[in-house]
Order: sequence, then C-alpha cells, then structure tokens
Amino acid sequence: MLVGISALFGLSGLDGTRSAWGGSLIPFEDPDSDLWGYKTIRGAVAIPARYYVAGEFSRHGLAAVVDASGWQYVDTQGRCVIRPFVFDNGPDPFSEGLARFREDGKFGFFDETGRVVIPARFDFVKPFSGGSAEYCEGCTEQYEGEHMIHSGGTWGRIDRKGRVVKSGSKQ
Repeated sequence: MLVGISALFGLSGLDGTRSAWGGSLIPFEDPDSDLWGYKTIRGAVAIPARYYVAGEFSRHGLAAVVDASGWQYVDTQGRCVIRPFVFDNGPDPFSEGLARFREDGKFGFFDETGRVVIPARFDFVKPFSGGSAEYCEGCTEQYEGEHMIHSGGTWGRIDRKGRVVKSGSKQ
C-alpha cells in the first residue's frame, strides 16, 4: 500500500531541521526514483533512498517508513525494528507509550523504543486507555465498509505487562 506524499508531510514535518530526538538524520527524496532516504545534516547519505514515505526520527531513534512490504519502524542504521499494526493508513498511534503490532495473526504491544512489551498472543486488542487495554479471544474479523471490526468471542482487559486485570465476558 502506497501512501501519498501529502501524508508524509503531516507525519514528519519535513522542514529541513534536526529531528525531535536531536539527531542529525534528515529525510530526503531522491528525484530520480521518487523514493526517500536519510542524510546527515552535512548532506551525506546515511540511509539510501528506498522508502515510499520517510518520517522524522523520534527522540527514541526510530522513524516510521513505508517500503514495498508496508509500514515499519527503522533505527538510525535503516534496520527494521518492528512492523506496527496499520490503523487509518498509518502506523498505529502510541497511546500511553504503547502501540499495537500484529504477528502471525495475533496482536501485541511495543514501546516507543521498538521493544515488544506484550508479545502477540491476543486475537485483537484496542489501544491502552486509563492504564489498561481491552482484548478479545475468539473474536472474528469482518469488514464493515472499509473498516475491519472484531466481534464475538470473550473480551477482557490487560495491564501494561499483559496480565489480565478483568476477566473476559462473552459478546
């Protein structure tokens, strides 16, 4: 899935300044390929242009990018750290410092450094709110228009360590 370049500007605020984390890698577009990469503030290519979208690096040293396989967070060497769950055509937003990812059909959470804090073991999870997140086991996915909804199954809440804090109830 390719995202328009207008989404890039909303994501990264490309204005030629240093990124929020104080680092010196700045996204650049290769005019020959229309792909994005990263240069140092002196103009040397640090990560070759290979992304359709390249966001600014966070204060934790990660940047959201899009390649032929979709969204991912990369480190300052251009290595994939994690592939987030895609929500509304972009990486799942962080809520209370955690964002969702999906692996082998299951959902889990990672922190702003890209470290998995709750392994992917739930059929679906909602973002964290008030210190916990809603999860479901045995729910099914179905499209409602252009959006995916999850229904049925057993729903409950987990804490930031993935422990069940409210046991499930059937829907």
